[in-house]
Amino acid sequence: MADDANVKKEARKRAASLVAQPDILGVVGHYASEMTVSTVDIYDQNNLVLISPGSTTEELTEKHRKIFFRTSYSSRFAAQTLAKYLRSAGKNQATVLYNPGSSSGAYFTQAFKRQFQDDKTGKTVRIREFDLSKNEFNAQTALNQIQRTGETAIVLSPDGQITNSLNNAIALVKANRDRHWIAGIWVLYKWRTLEAVSQLKSFEKLIVSVPWHPLSSVNKKFPQQAQKLWGGTVNTDTALAYDATIALIKAMEMQQQPSREGMQKTLSLPNFIVEGGTGTIQFGKNGSRQNPPSELVHIVKCRKEQFGVAFVPVKYPTAKAAGLKCD
Repeated sequence: MADDANVKKEARKRAASLVAQPDILGVVGHYASEMTVSTVDIYDQNNLVLISPGSTTEELTEKHRKIFFRTSYSSRFAAQTLAKYLRSAGKNQATVLYNPGSSSGAYFTQAFKRQFQDDKTGKTVRIREFDLSKNEFNAQTALNQIQRTGETAIVLSPDGQITNSLNNAIALVKANRDRHWIAGIWVLYKWRTLEAVSQLKSFEKLIVSVPWHPLSSVNKKFPQQAQKLWGGTVNTDTALAYDATIALIKAMEMQQQPSREGMQKTLSLPNFIVEGGTGTIQFGKNGSRQNPPSELVHIVKCRKEQFGVAFVPVKYPTAKAAGLKCD
């Protein structure tokens, strides 16, 4: 994994290159919150609109930048969804493992703790081996510490792949062997997670929060068209990037003479609205998407899928119920 500082330095270099080109009126990016936090002020100082399909941290909207928008939900939204699910499943104690140097991880953890402890009966505990970004992170050590706290749900918030935290999170999923409930953020919605889980006998106690899943899409035509065009299922990252692109195109169409200032003002209009692949796109005053889609998924067996398993919304208990053809 590349060094965190070098990755951010490269992102700032790319941002400086983009803002220096006057013909560019809007940018789709960045994906990881860490990259967007590092570059957003460069775009802001040059009045260049930035629509992120993947940056969830609240840090980007606490200090308002008029050029920043996002088509995904926020980390607070994901934290609330996971906390409510675990409480409804009867879990009264949880611990969060994350990268403390990551903006998205820190904001997610704060929001999760507030929501989980909201009714005073939920409790969050901290273990020593909580830092997923550590190169020497030991999944078994973390599990041993968790087991000493009693019946505790594990919440995983790896960063946007700027450190080794995703690999460490997946290692913990494997080592857990379905003993403790595990709730993870969108970063875990990866083929690498499916590959790891396919090696386990049981994986019923794993859920992941995602902004969108094709099986629950409000726009039914979009996943079907993507399947026909590419011969495969469209993933969440691609769908939200598509929506960011559609929003930029719509903003340009609404101007007689498109400009950087015009893009920002158009996207900020209360009546700016466009139908995207994941549903209706409209932005609030701070640039966050209004009423963003959200889904909780789990993993089910399906022989015809890669690794023999697949992510489906939790409302479908099996692959057959989800309409997947597995035989």
